[in-house]
Amino acid sequence: MHDHGHWRIDISSPRNGEIVGSDGVVKGCADLPQQCHLWVLARRKGISGWWPQGSGPLANDYGQWSVNVHYGEPRDEGHEFELVALATGGAINDLWITWVRESKSTGEYPPVQLPTPQFVFAEAHRTVRRSG
Repeated sequence: MHDHGHWRIDISSPRNGEIVGSDGVVKGCADLPQQCHLWVLARRKGISGWWPQGSGPLANDYGQWSVNVHYGEPRDEGHEFELVALATGGAINDLWITWVRESKSTGEYPPVQLPTPQFVFAEAHRTVRRSG
């Protein structure tokens, strides 16, 4: 097992329980090794599976990152959404980049599953509510 003690991701905005619109900027900071890929995923609470945001892995500029997150469809108004920011390795990164490319070309957006814990180097979670 790696020592993941000093690697971290934080979500600075939005705060837990914050009311969000149909989309909004999620931002935070990260202290990660070079070989990690930073992704933000979202889902309506209670749905199994997650949707990658931002069309790919995020740039971690001097430890700061931000991404525009899309909070579901109009029918999801008033529902809670879960966000996860996570750092993963090359295999998951390649899988999700392929997902982004294919979903753009087909217009289909099937949810993805989060990697098992040994493939997650650091993670942070938020729960927000979409305005009704």
